[in-house]
Amino acid sequence: MPLPKLKKGINELILRVPIGKSISIENFLLLGDFDVHVSGCNITINKPRRKITFGSIINQGMPFYGGNITYKTKIVLDQTSDITLRVSRYMGALIRVSVDGADYGKLVFAPYKKEIKNLSKGEHTIEFKLFGTRVNTFSALHNCNKSENWKGPSYWYSQDDCWSYEYCLSETGILSSPVIEIIGK
Repeated sequence: MPLPKLKKGINELILRVPIGKSISIENFLLLGDFDVHVSGCNITINKPRRKITFGSIINQGMPFYGGNITYKTKIVLDQTSDITLRVSRYMGALIRVSVDGADYGKLVFAPYKKEIKNLSKGEHTIEFKLFGTRVNTFSALHNCNKSENWKGPSYWYSQDDCWSYEYCLSETGILSSPVIEIIGK
């Protein structure tokens, strides 16, 4: 449902929903063109940034984002060359690689590298499309027992030492810069 325009400062949104022994409250999502800053259990909405860097997106204004992200970089080749792209650390479902708009496939299994043959001399745009997950969107965001490998209905009902008022977010994104190795011919 559309909301009135937010004003600078404190805004209050009051929701009235039924709740009972057999009725849980689902996540409510506030969607829009803005960044979010999380500090413990405090959240601030900020102006959106238009560029992100490699590293976790939770500290780059997108702590609850679960969609896909395309990272773009450019290289310049002095001659026709083969290149090898390696992405050693990422948290997402998979990465799809394209060069100058041409799809070169997925990175999803170790050793997380893609070889591209006979790339012509000149400038090239390399895109790494990270397919996101909903871990920070619909997960148990206040369950601080992240060591649990099993996720079932009780995972969303954390209590006692497993409950935290602070948000317990998982690192998401291409966490370390890809390595681009150029092999001249």
